[in-house]
Amino acid sequence: MCQYGKKRGSINGNQPSYTDNGDGTITDNVTGLMWMKDMGKNDMGGSSCLC
Repeated sequence: MCQYGKKRGSINGNQPSYTDNGDGTITDNVTGLMWMKDMGKNDMGGSSCLC
């Protein structure tokens, strides 16, 4: 059963929390995942795709 949308604007579970590491990366404090803050222009017309 889908519960999405039942309580609009609320999040069940951990609240989102992010840290700007000051070195061009962002860390998700809940999952520990890290990504680049600015990955440059995203050209979807190219032959390569990051999925």
